[in-house]
Amino acid sequence: MSTEPDRPSLGVRVGWVLLALAVSLPAIHHFGRLGFHHEDLSIPFDGGYRIVLGQLPFVDFQAPIGPVLFLQQALFFALFGVGLSAFLTHAAVLNAAASYTAWRLLHPLGEGTAVLGGVVTLAWFYLPPSAPYIDTTAFFWLLIALAAVASSRRALEDSYTGLLTGAAGLAAGLAFLTKQNIGGLGIAGLALLLFLHGRRRWQSPLFLLAASTPLVLLTAWASTTGAWEAYMDSFWRVPLESGRLKYILPFALRGVVKLLRPHEVAVELGPHEALEGDQFVAEDRSVKVVVLRGSGKGFCAGADLAGALNGLASIGAGGSLASTTFGCRSNVSATATPLSTARARCTTSRSRAGPPWTRKRARSLSPSSSDSQQGG
Repeated sequence: MSTEPDRPSLGVRVGWVLLALAVSLPAIHHFGRLGFHHEDLSIPFDGGYRIVLGQLPFVDFQAPIGPVLFLQQALFFALFGVGLSAFLTHAAVLNAAASYTAWRLLHPLGEGTAVLGGVVTLAWFYLPPSAPYIDTTAFFWLLIALAAVASSRRALEDSYTGLLTGAAGLAAGLAFLTKQNIGGLGIAGLALLLFLHGRRRWQSPLFLLAASTPLVLLTAWASTTGAWEAYMDSFWRVPLESGRLKYILPFALRGVVKLLRPHEVAVELGPHEALEGDQFVAEDRSVKVVVLRGSGKGFCAGADLAGALNGLASIGAGGSLASTTFGCRSNVSATATPLSTARARCTTSRSRAGPPWTRKRARSLSPSSSDSQQGG
């Protein structure tokens, strides 16, 4: 059925899966407990919990993404109970699956290349967020689709080629229902790859047909359950409006400026005190915080900075901190997040005041007053 040379034995394949799980489970359960990016990671957690309770997306709750990640998380909640452990186990299992997929995808290029790809994927796929992050899960399904496309090119029979092409399309369709921009670009790229390098001319149309199937089913379901308006608003209008060039270009240009002029961004450690009274809270007043200051108008390192918690506490925050220059839409010159909690947020303050420990009279907030300002 396949022309793959030196296909690894079943025992070797099972061994790789077990080894990947043995690494992923303790690593993600460790780093995933060091911080919680509340603005993004709360979405799959809450969505999965709501589905466990019997609620339906676009009917009982709204989200600007499809239901795939919610359904995945609901499955892990059903198996392991609702809690952080099931949330992190979800990411660990997908991390191991991604590592195995990369290893098998690269195996025709040689054992050394395959092992290197599998190990690198094991280290970087889900480990940086150490949770089932939305973008990472969309890329996971695209990785599955890419592996199926590669296998379809080595198939010896047309029936096997069609089966793998259809499977690739379905996986890419699930990526689209995980996050639209990532899934859409992935579908276009894989369709073009099949058009240029597929074994049969019908592979690209079949792939597109299969990729559209999950979306067609979701749309049909929304039209028959009274969720049509909410589905069109949340799944289509909101993402399309946020993806307009007038929103994207300013943030992209600002990111380029920050990369070319990194001296404008300073990272400091200081005592836990409030910046402007309501920009972050920490349950332990003795904890240290990280502060990013930007001299340019509109700089914001706000809520996304919470995503750097794991890196700050373990392997360094270079890559994580770089991402904070792109997507936050407020105008602050300084913000902070505690190293032990991710209950940080950006405000729309235009204050140019520096960190509190550089001011003569710094005002501190008690945890109770901070909680009341954040709404608990």
